[in-house]
Amino acid sequence: MNTVFFTGNGDGGESVVGKKKVEKDHPVLGFLGSLDELNSILGWCGVAAEAGISDEKISCHTVLRRMQEILFIMQAEIAGALFDYPSSKKISSEHVAYLEEVIREIDAYIPPITQFIISGGCELSARIDIARAVSRRVERDAVIMRKQCAVSAEIMMFLNRISSILFALARYANHTRGISETHPSYK
Repeated sequence: MNTVFFTGNGDGGESVVGKKKVEKDHPVLGFLGSLDELNSILGWCGVAAEAGISDEKISCHTVLRRMQEILFIMQAEIAGALFDYPSSKKISSEHVAYLEEVIREIDAYIPPITQFIISGGCELSARIDIARAVSRRVERDAVIMRKQCAVSAEIMMFLNRISSILFALARYANHTRGISETHPSYK
C-alpha cells in the first residue's frame, strides 16, 4: 500500500499530533471539522461554477477557489495552535479585504435587494445557498471554540464575511443567468 489512509491511532476517540493528544470531541476539532465541511461544499459549488457563463464579470469559480485556499490557511492556523505547531500562515486583514472587495464588486453589478429571497434559482445559486447556511454554523462554532483556543480578530472577521459573500455570489449566479429572484409570499 503506497498511501496510508488510516493509522488506527484514533480508534480510542483521541487525535494525536506530535506529542499532544486531544479528545475527538474537543471544540477545536469540531471547529476544524466544520471548516472541512464548508471547504468541501465550496468545492461542490466550484464544480457547478466551472460551467459558468464565459463573459461573467466576476468568476464565481475563481472566488470560490480562493475562499477554499484561505480556509486551508485558517485550518493550519487553528490546528497549529491546538497541537503546538505554530503556523507560518495566518488569516490576515488582506484576506478579509479580499472578501469585502468582491462583495462590493458584486453589489455594484446586481440590483438592490428589497425583500427576502427564497433560495434556489440555478444549480450554482442553490449550492452556494447551502454553503452560506453552513458558513453561519461555522461562525457559531468559532464562537464556541474560542473559549478553548485563542482566535484572532481576523479569523472572526473573515468568518463573518463568508456568509455575506456567499449570499452575494448566490444572487450574482442567478442574475448573470437571467433567473429572477423569488420572494416569500407569507401565505
